[in-house]
Amino acid sequence: MEIRNRIINACREIAYIKGFRSITVDEIAQHAGVSKRTVYRRFKSKDEILESTVDEFLQAVGRKSEQLLNSGQDIQIIIQDIFNYIISGNNSIISQRVMEDLSQYYPQLWQKINHFRMERIKSIIEMAEFQRAFNSNINPLILSTMIAVSIQTVINPDFIVSNNLNFEETVAQVIAVFMPALSCAPPLPDKP
Repeated sequence: MEIRNRIINACREIAYIKGFRSITVDEIAQHAGVSKRTVYRRFKSKDEILESTVDEFLQAVGRKSEQLLNSGQDIQIIIQDIFNYIISGNNSIISQRVMEDLSQYYPQLWQKINHFRMERIKSIIEMAEFQRAFNSNINPLILSTMIAVSIQTVINPDFIVSNNLNFEETVAQVIAVFMPALSCAPPLPDKP
């Protein structure tokens, strides 16, 4: 494995447990099996390592979500699989401590994550519309707007931390609220 990737992986593994703020470059170097000097040859600062770690995480989630969106599976399965990948995948950086640190010390990284996830949500909603997966009694525009706003408001570090919530449980609750609105309606017949 390339040294840069080892450093990013070490950062991710430590940050998942300790959070972003308390992690040190010394710990990252030791965990990656390289010298501190080697770390600084590849990264200018701890903040650059953290940003690269977030970028790598987002790229991995992007690849996985594209794979799932192109799989032809039911949208409910896709949503659950993406959620499972985010919280338990080998590349995950999302933990309670990371959420707290994003809220208090690294809002710029949260903005990057938020922008990415809103783009992913748009893709998921487009897939749901394509599959005609919205419950026929619910206007797709209203539902997709409610989903986007709920995710923006509820699944963010400030809300989770200030209300002493757990990230995984919060996401599971949001999914549980909206999943019934996604019913795999039979496809409409082709127009003659």
